[in-house]
Amino acid sequence: MACEARSKNIFISADTNIDLFKTGLSTAKLLEICDCFGFTPNVFVPTRVTKISSTCIDNIFSNISARNTANTVADIGASDHKLLLLSFEGLSMSSPKTSRDLNKNSKLIRKFTDSNLDGFLRALNNTDWGFNKYNNANLNYEHFLTIFLNLFNEAFPKTNKINNIKTKKKWITRGIQISAKKKKYLHQKSKWNKTPNS
Repeated sequence: MACEARSKNIFISADTNIDLFKTGLSTAKLLEICDCFGFTPNVFVPTRVTKISSTCIDNIFSNISARNTANTVADIGASDHKLLLLSFEGLSMSSPKTSRDLNKNSKLIRKFTDSNLDGFLRALNNTDWGFNKYNNANLNYEHFLTIFLNLFNEAFPKTNKINNIKTKKKWITRGIQISAKKKKYLHQKSKWNKTPNS
């Protein structure tokens, strides 16, 4: 499992509440733990800024080389923490496309028709299962399951079914957009105009 994890690109995004700008015990412990597991922080700029402080308490840790990285920290007004964006040169993060990805309006199904069922039963009856009485039960079961699943997939192959395309109503109305804009404005205003009682 550890070898499998080392062969993958892993990213951990976290609000650690440990300021990397400080050289205290908590910072040292966090960096030591990261180093033990092969992770390094990628953000070294302020991620939370107030009228009285500027700290780097949010980060994206990764187990890949940080030589070709570029990070962006942006204030989108939704929180007192900034948005973290991280990009890696020459690193593909896309997973292999499946048939479902290629056609969002289709899905894979199996057809259990009478003729398919008859063919499956015939295949089961005509199969030489080849059990070995000298093998243990686990080996015989694996042998049985492999043959059974092969016959099942041949009798009931997966086929693409095209779904009817339905137009979805947009739930983000004009009223919601106005409210979101007002909330963002009030958040920014409250963040920079704090009083001793707030």
